[in-house]
Amino acid sequence: MNQKIAPYIVILSLFYGCVSPKVVEEIKTQRQETLIQNQQIKKENNLLSTENTELSAKVDQLTKEIDELINDSLERSKSCLQLQQQLDDLNEAYDLLTAKNSQMMSAKANETKELLKELQQTRQELIKKEDELLTLEQSLTVKQNELIATQNELEERERKVIELQSIINRKDSVLTALKDRISTALLGFEGDGLTITQKNGKVYISLEEQLLFASGSWQVDSRGREALTKLSKSLESQQENIEMGEHPTKALVKKPNSSIAVGFHLLKKGKIDGFASAGNTGAMFVGGYMSVKPIPGILRPCISSVLPKLDGGVNVILDVGANADCKADVLYQFGILGSLFAEHVCGITSPRVGLLNIGEEETKGNMLTIAAHELMSDSRDFNFCGNIESRHLFDDKCDVIVCDGFSGNVILKQAESIYNLIEKRNIKDEYFNRFNYENYGGTPILGLNKTVVIGHGISNKIAIKNMIVLTADVVEADLTTKILNNFNND
Repeated sequence: MNQKIAPYIVILSLFYGCVSPKVVEEIKTQRQETLIQNQQIKKENNLLSTENTELSAKVDQLTKEIDELINDSLERSKSCLQLQQQLDDLNEAYDLLTAKNSQMMSAKANETKELLKELQQTRQELIKKEDELLTLEQSLTVKQNELIATQNELEERERKVIELQSIINRKDSVLTALKDRISTALLGFEGDGLTITQKNGKVYISLEEQLLFASGSWQVDSRGREALTKLSKSLESQQENIEMGEHPTKALVKKPNSSIAVGFHLLKKGKIDGFASAGNTGAMFVGGYMSVKPIPGILRPCISSVLPKLDGGVNVILDVGANADCKADVLYQFGILGSLFAEHVCGITSPRVGLLNIGEEETKGNMLTIAAHELMSDSRDFNFCGNIESRHLFDDKCDVIVCDGFSGNVILKQAESIYNLIEKRNIKDEYFNRFNYENYGGTPILGLNKTVVIGHGISNKIAIKNMIVLTADVVEADLTTKILNNFNND
């Protein structure tokens, strides 16, 4: 090998010997650049070799995936062929069913046509019946209105008849009582020339001469003076009392000199502005109804009371005993009466009126409260705040509680029992002390033409004083006139 290289060395030596140094230097430079480029090419070749190896691996992976896809495609093609076969079978079955359905529809066409014809006829008959029913309902409404008008007229006539009969009975009772009183006073004289008869609304007393004068004398003897003295005493006004257990109407008729009868007489004549009594409650209510009469437009006068609130105010509650059974329109009027009383006597601005019920929802309650709620919810006569449950009797959810007289009386007696229990337990509480009936004195009858206040039958001097104060407050508030204007403002 050295022998082979030797000629080249000689040639190079000769070459270098005859080439200038500049050229040699350029050749060296080119050689050096060539070596650098060769190294770069080798480096790039190594990189391309590595990349080629990676690409080969990817190609192998892709080839494998392609094989798998080809296999999967074959499987799917097989499944597709099976599904296509099933679809063809279903289409064939569908065609058979469609054909059979067409046959059935064709067979039922006439029957369906007949049914539609009958349905149309039935619909027309139903429309005709509805028109007839509407006509009957309209006619029934007219008849009902006529019946209501007739009933109102009959009630008014009955009221007048009862009032007239009451006057007649009262007059007869007074005369009978007078006759009995005279007969009792002159007991023992009737066989001696004294006769007492009752005729044409009058009592006739006949005294024969033999009773008054001695035989042959014109001077009244001692026997005659005794008869005249007893007669005069029997004709004097005698004190009469209506007891708590007496029948109100009968008692007023039979006892015209009782304090209740005299009080209503004075009230009717305008000699007093208000009348209050702690006597027979029924006699007070009947006396007010018969003497001073209800305000025109009032369906039922009612009795109101108050319940103490926790915040220091009061809730007005009505009715508390006058009307055990009520209708929706009567409860509606109670709302007006209670609102006026709360505003002008209790000093409550824009009082809120609630309807006592078993739930706050408007659909709760019995037929009475549901009907009353419907009337009150549209009211412009008072500020209606909805149904009130009994758990809100003593809080500030409303200012006026409307209920029938039965429920109201139960609530009032229950409130009184709370105070009695607290007192028996010797519990001192400022709030519960306000449950004492003495603090309020009485309950006014709302809806009459004059002020009438009923006190508790067991009232003491404190309760009597507060009853008089309440009567004066109602009179000074001119509540009767305000109620009258409200119900007759048309």
